[in-house]
Amino acid sequence: MKTLVIGIFLVALLVASATAQKDGGYSSYLAHIAAASANLQLDDTAQAKRWLAGAPSKYRNWEWKYLKAQTEQSGAPVFASESPVTAVATSSDGKWLAAAFANKDVRLFDAKSMSEIHRLTDTKLSPTSLSFSFDGKRLLIAYSGHTIKVFDPATGGESLTFKGDGRGITAAAFSPDGTTIASCSWVLDKETGVKGIVETRNAANGEKLADFGYGIKPLVSIAYSPDGKRLAVGSWEVQDTVAVWEAGKWSEPRVLRSEANDDYKAVQSIAISDDGKFLAAGGKDSAVRVWDLESGERVRTFGRANGGHSKWVNGIAFVPATHVVASASTDQTLRLFDVDEGTPNGVFHEHVKSVNSVAFSADGKFAFTGGGDGAIQKWDLASLDSSKDLVRTSDVAYGFDFHSDGGSYATAEWKGKISLRDSSNNRVIREWKGHEQSANAVAFSPDGKLLASVGNDRAINLFEASSGKLVREFAKGEGPQLVSVAFSTDGKHLISAVAKDVAIVWETATGKEVFRLPHPEGVNFVAASPDGKWFATGAGDGSVKLWNAKSGKETKTLNPHSVRVMFIDFSRDGRYMATASGDRLIKIFDLKSFKQTAVLKGHDELIYGIDFNSDGSRLASASSDQTMKLWDTKTGENVLSVPYEQQLYGVKFSPDGRKLAVLPMDGTIRFLKW
Repeated sequence: MKTLVIGIFLVALLVASATAQKDGGYSSYLAHIAAASANLQLDDTAQAKRWLAGAPSKYRNWEWKYLKAQTEQSGAPVFASESPVTAVATSSDGKWLAAAFANKDVRLFDAKSMSEIHRLTDTKLSPTSLSFSFDGKRLLIAYSGHTIKVFDPATGGESLTFKGDGRGITAAAFSPDGTTIASCSWVLDKETGVKGIVETRNAANGEKLADFGYGIKPLVSIAYSPDGKRLAVGSWEVQDTVAVWEAGKWSEPRVLRSEANDDYKAVQSIAISDDGKFLAAGGKDSAVRVWDLESGERVRTFGRANGGHSKWVNGIAFVPATHVVASASTDQTLRLFDVDEGTPNGVFHEHVKSVNSVAFSADGKFAFTGGGDGAIQKWDLASLDSSKDLVRTSDVAYGFDFHSDGGSYATAEWKGKISLRDSSNNRVIREWKGHEQSANAVAFSPDGKLLASVGNDRAINLFEASSGKLVREFAKGEGPQLVSVAFSTDGKHLISAVAKDVAIVWETATGKEVFRLPHPEGVNFVAASPDGKWFATGAGDGSVKLWNAKSGKETKTLNPHSVRVMFIDFSRDGRYMATASGDRLIKIFDLKSFKQTAVLKGHDELIYGIDFNSDGSRLASASSDQTMKLWDTKTGENVLSVPYEQQLYGVKFSPDGRKLAVLPMDGTIRFLKW
């Protein structure tokens, strides 16, 4: 996939250069969008932002707004500097945020207002790590050359300074009870060249309590377990990357090992969950690894193949009181991973250079990141909740529809399940058994009170949307599986195929048959126009018949395709109709003249879903070629292509047009939005 993205990017780059010189207009816009999308998929936020900024404003539409939102997920930096931010830390009492900068500054902020309170600078030393005592009354700063200083955050006064035996990168941490300071670094060794060292000191006076070593590589990160019983360090060793001691018993540590191969898995940062169950480490090989601290077993590895980073992981932190780990990377992204579920919980863009460190507010509502771009970003975790953009269903969803007010949505799922979810949080409102076999399509009535569904059992069912109660079961179809059902715009009629060569229109209220719409070539799909003028049927030979919705009379037969019609959709004003077929083409027709206005070419496999946006300027399509594509309906240009790991079975715009639901065949629903 990465190779494909790089190829797309290179093509977009060439096209952008050529078209910008040629006319500076629409073709330039398309190239800018393609380049921005490709860069975003490669996690190059900075380049994506540049391409979006250069896209001609005259043509900016849904795709530009969507990509723009993807590059600005934290909203705006809460602090910006010309010097890179190398570390951030927050106090557990919620008062303070500390940040270290490459220009040797350490700045202390009010965590809520982000007003700068103190600036602590040593012109000779570079700060390498920051940590607060558990009561928030002391700030510990570790400097290069193993110098340690302790400050009072309230006054900015220095209360303790000492120099350890190390000479390189230094990391330090208070014990949970605040009585001990542990630090790690490295020294030169005659036999091994380098030796990692750990020192513990009295936090009141700096008196050395113990010193011991680990490995033949630098130690660059250190952390106590919340109960103070364990002390862990992260090492630049190849495989034995984390060592854990029982505090006060400085004999041989337990070694938490990475995979046994020659990849350089040097650890950059470690963190321990609040309950002490897990230790997470981020490495130079771009992976996030998680171990069970009790057993020493490695339980998770999040790498590029399963939603991980593409470059070094520089910072690691657990979301307070959870098993969700956050990681900051050189690839310019912040990512969240659920350790219990073993799943990535999202990738988030804002920084335009490396993300070097991450820390959380005491209440766990916000994350703070420091970047090589000199910015400190504040991220609202509620807005980053992946459940708003990725919903896991119990079964594969084949059909989808939004309630007319956008407040909820329904899915038709494998094994016949119908689910109703709240759009604001994606929680299940109600689910029920709607079919004996897979449910394939659902449709809300215009007033949202009723929900119709069809399935592989060839049943056509009508439910009360609020309760899931079966209102009516229409006569079962006699042909193959049913894949579409639609209400008329006034909700008084329902249309579905019932046999191989006929569709029927019923009265919704009574179930009485109103029209029988014969299509001898085989009815595969049905649709009703939003303006109330048309019913449409699509057939196995690629033909589409338009029927007068008032009289049930056939008005027009179109022959847009040579093979089976897979999907039909009308623009919301009823002016245009789009058809998708097994020939991998989408065609658009003006229903005033019945003339074809556009041919959309680009999918490599079957197209299982199409949908116009609210103003009809864009059409989304979903295909088994594992892409969702967005099209300009006037020009037929593909303006955005989003790849997935699985084939797609549906796509639907929300009523307000800001959200786009995509149905991969992996038991999830993905939402794209701006």
